[in-house]
Amino acid sequence: MWPCIAISGSSYFASVFSFWLRNLSPRIDIVIQDEIGKEITSPRMLRYMGKKSIPAMSQEVFSRLYYPRMNIEEPNEECFRIRIKEPSLERVHLSSCQKLLELIQKSGRVVLPACIHTAQLALYGNEIGLDLKISGSLNEEAPKEFLEQVNLVLNEKKLIADEPVSVGQEDICKPGHVIFEAPYGWKTEAKIYPYFDENITQWAAYFSLLVVGMRENIGRPESLWVIEDPGERIFLYKGSPRTESSVKVSLTRDSYCRLLLSKRTKRIAGIFCSIDAREPSLLGDIYSSFVEKSEPCKMMPEIAVTESELFKENKLLRALVASWFKLCWG
Repeated sequence: MWPCIAISGSSYFASVFSFWLRNLSPRIDIVIQDEIGKEITSPRMLRYMGKKSIPAMSQEVFSRLYYPRMNIEEPNEECFRIRIKEPSLERVHLSSCQKLLELIQKSGRVVLPACIHTAQLALYGNEIGLDLKISGSLNEEAPKEFLEQVNLVLNEKKLIADEPVSVGQEDICKPGHVIFEAPYGWKTEAKIYPYFDENITQWAAYFSLLVVGMRENIGRPESLWVIEDPGERIFLYKGSPRTESSVKVSLTRDSYCRLLLSKRTKRIAGIFCSIDAREPSLLGDIYSSFVEKSEPCKMMPEIAVTESELFKENKLLRALVASWFKLCWG
């Protein structure tokens, strides 16, 4: 008998998880415990705020592609279970783009606590004239140069306010929280931060691999930080912020990366990049260059970012995913 997997808490996580699981197994029963809206959007689709259409997945397409059982409060059989709690603004999930936009427009001026989620939300909102600010500068556990450049952009656009945070907005800066339980009692949890598509897709792939019993060579995803200043720059950071040295590499006239070096381990411990938004293909090319290609079966779940909004057009990442399925699965 094939196992089942019951998912609750996030339509977007459920859709990405279903994508990977259906590629791994057409037979496992997928049970969606929440009501799926007419459209499934992601946190990164906030970049389309104010535009006529958002490239969302419809409920009909979701059902046709992945054939889950929908709106099941409690499955009768023993199932793997995934429960997700998203960051939210007044109980509106970060992935609920249209509802989030309507909430902010209705609220008028909104001052949010400073974090990677709100910085990105403020930059997207600024494109359509939302009165959305963050209280103070970013002070995350990230490389100094990453924080300096993002704060510079926020200051230039007058998105940092010396004002207290609006009441009840603290949940927006929390990590996404995922609880995974197996029917035989084993349980694990994960914090997803930043809670954007490029990290959600990795965790969805990771848990789908656990469901099909593939644990060898699969490590827990490492956070990828991406901030988009629409039409201007994309800032990327991956790895450890605690490094002792670095090497700067110019990519084009307006794009560069800095390799973050650890003298203690004698390794490249991370990377920071500042990329011209007119050269978006660089984002995927840079990221793929840091994926372990000499042992293809170790590429997952890192290459799962190819299903995220900012990386989906990268041909090299798609080729790596195809290679993984040919060499490491089935």
